[in-house]
Amino acid sequence: MVPNKNSARNRMAILILAAMNLSKDFHELKIQHAELEKDMENKISSLMNKIEKGL
Repeated sequence: MVPNKNSARNRMAILILAAMNLSKDFHELKIQHAELEKDMENKISSLMNKIEKGL
């Protein structure tokens, strides 16, 4: 029975590590997405200002 418990613990540890990695990746993607949104907003704002000045 001991090998079975160790195997279950190892599987649980692997699942926990995988969940932690996914969480970290998700957090990094959220940060990148926020930066992309801000960059797009700045570019759109700049284009709108150029269009307004041209009119």
